[in-house]
Amino acid sequence: MTNAGGESGSHVDAGLVGALIIGESKNGAEIIAGDPNISIGAFGSSPTKWEFIKLGPSNYWGWKNTWGDAHQGIGGSRYSILAPYGKKIQELAGFVESYSDEGNCDEANGCKATSYETALEIDSTQIGEKVFPLAITVTGKEKGKSIPEKTWKLPFDSKTWAYAEPQNWPLKGLDF
Repeated sequence: MTNAGGESGSHVDAGLVGALIIGESKNGAEIIAGDPNISIGAFGSSPTKWEFIKLGPSNYWGWKNTWGDAHQGIGGSRYSILAPYGKKIQELAGFVESYSDEGNCDEANGCKATSYETALEIDSTQIGEKVFPLAITVTGKEKGKSIPEKTWKLPFDSKTWAYAEPQNWPLKGLDF
């Protein structure tokens, strides 16, 4: 649903997600961090299969999910990672999980399709980091040619409180 009245969204509408963290205090339960209106998803629907994940060595946890969409023969999906930042919940990552322009590419007319698949791992071996980096393995093809499998490290940027895309990141700017 895209609004409090329960109206469904159109294709151009993102979904809405709410998240909160509740803790115990001497006065009972209290909200530590929360946000009722995080824009994630497509076609007015938000992703529903959230996974609770450990993001840092000091008991820093968040949620991971994927969502996707397609427009004009270009389709794909994105990872979303949500976690607390101060009193709010912030999206720490929103990069491509999969991408394909094959539906917009007529190979008989010389178009060479591009498609990517990724696998995400949280690098919990980096216990000296405030937030663990991500290891993203990318496979697929660019303009019809297979690319070698490569694992990219995405460091966490504590100034922006988000994961930073590395130089030469093949998924940079991909939209669908």
